[in-house]
Amino acid sequence: EGDSIVNENLHENNKPFKKAVSHEKPTSPGIPNKVSGNPNKDFSLSSMFVMHVDGIGGFLVLRENKVTIGPVSSSVQPMVGLMADPNLPVAAIERVDDDYFIRSSSPIHVNNIAVTDKLLADGDHIALSARCSMKFHIPNPASATAILQLSGSRLGRADIRQVILMDRDILIGQNRGNHIQAESLEETITLFAQNERLLCKAGEKVFVKDSPINPSEGIPVDKQVRIGQISFVITKI
Repeated sequence: EGDSIVNENLHENNKPFKKAVSHEKPTSPGIPNKVSGNPNKDFSLSSMFVMHVDGIGGFLVLRENKVTIGPVSSSVQPMVGLMADPNLPVAAIERVDDDYFIRSSSPIHVNNIAVTDKLLADGDHIALSARCSMKFHIPNPASATAILQLSGSRLGRADIRQVILMDRDILIGQNRGNHIQAESLEETITLFAQNERLLCKAGEKVFVKDSPINPSEGIPVDKQVRIGQISFVITKI
């Protein structure tokens, strides 16, 4: 087995397109809209990105309702490519309302029982094989965002520790009811998607390069963001 990588052949949902001729000032194709007052910051949020939190680790965040996961070298090209035997099945985890289902054309194991279609519950142990497993976790019953803890499998990127299946929000805070645990935080930070931007609710000011920003405008991509005692960077894939 060699190092694997998150499938780099993915295509983001927001692709450049040609605009009709108008009298407005032309813009370069592929450049997302910018927030007024922040001309040099990109706020466009893709369906798949990496969030690296200093001192905690990296998280692969997927916003699609249906996510495929399996060997990176599989001909099916899973959204989340794992370092595993290429002959293992590719499973799909689908969010329907607030429920998650796992489906596979070949049997996989959930809690040591062979299945091809199952409703997932918090704490379920999913295994594509004896050496390729993960734990499904819903930290907060008030949020449909789920976590995949790669206990017996891993991605090629050492900086990514967990996969976040994002519904409406990502909670960052001290206790286990948060999707990302940060012991240094006194108050929970809520990140949520709106109008293809990642917004933030926090009890403290939000800084980008030591300059305060309005979190209601969006968290910029590829910029170091600091809130209280934590800092993080959102990176597109």
